[in-house]
Amino acid sequence: MGRALDHIVVAGHDLTALRDFYHRMGFQVGRRNLHPWGTENHIIQFDGVFLELIGLPPEGQGLAKPTPYFAAFVRDYLAKRQGLAMLVLASQNAMADHDAFRAQEIGYGEVFHFSRQAVRPDGQPINVAFSLAFARPHGSINCGFFTCQQHFPENFWNPAFQTHENGVLSLTEVIFAADEAHQHSVFMAEFTGNKPLAAEAGHSIYEHEGQRVIVAHSDILLQNYGIAVESGPLHMVALGFAVRDLAAFKVHLQAQNIDYSMCQGRVIVGPAQAFGAFLIFAQI
Repeated sequence: MGRALDHIVVAGHDLTALRDFYHRMGFQVGRRNLHPWGTENHIIQFDGVFLELIGLPPEGQGLAKPTPYFAAFVRDYLAKRQGLAMLVLASQNAMADHDAFRAQEIGYGEVFHFSRQAVRPDGQPINVAFSLAFARPHGSINCGFFTCQQHFPENFWNPAFQTHENGVLSLTEVIFAADEAHQHSVFMAEFTGNKPLAAEAGHSIYEHEGQRVIVAHSDILLQNYGIAVESGPLHMVALGFAVRDLAAFKVHLQAQNIDYSMCQGRVIVGPAQAFGAFLIFAQI
């Protein structure tokens, strides 16, 4: 059974600037949350999937000890770059995922459990809790992978947080680049739980209920999406979104002085503005 998208970890050197950019883009950005090990985040919700904008403590404070794997990964990622750091899929049972990943020889580390306090729109404090199971492909990568089990989903998901001024409705695509895209087909099939819809040399697509994870060579991404990315190890380069009214969305970007390009009817905001990521918008 396939796994749906849960969220994407978007790491930035300056979390306030990252938050402000997505707010200017027209997204409803949640309040800042502090993790007990020191990282901070903001959440952008859609129906069943979200973006996690994440940053490190102010310079000199460091992460608290002990530091969980994903916080250490974000620290090491930001030491070299900023952008789309981790792909997270939804889990019904993190321990079962952990065991499956171990059996498939893609498991990494141990299941990690944590909780924090959240706040509803009416100001009422509530608890949210998560269990994470990590996976890692063989070979060199510049991104992280884990599944996330939410123990109180009714406290996390809220339609009031899922309406965005820019008319964006959902996150629909996660796009990876890799020199040898076909070498990651077994890992991606095992991690996503989905067989590839296409498995050409240099291009694989994994789909679950309308959401797609794409792994492609940089030449194919330029041809199909109009995005120019560096070749190299497996790394996440772009997110695709469904928008209600593309013309109105372009007007919003122009009003906010956000540059964009067009390719095959899609609006593309590039990494120079979007903190290392390509953001691709298509009308449903």
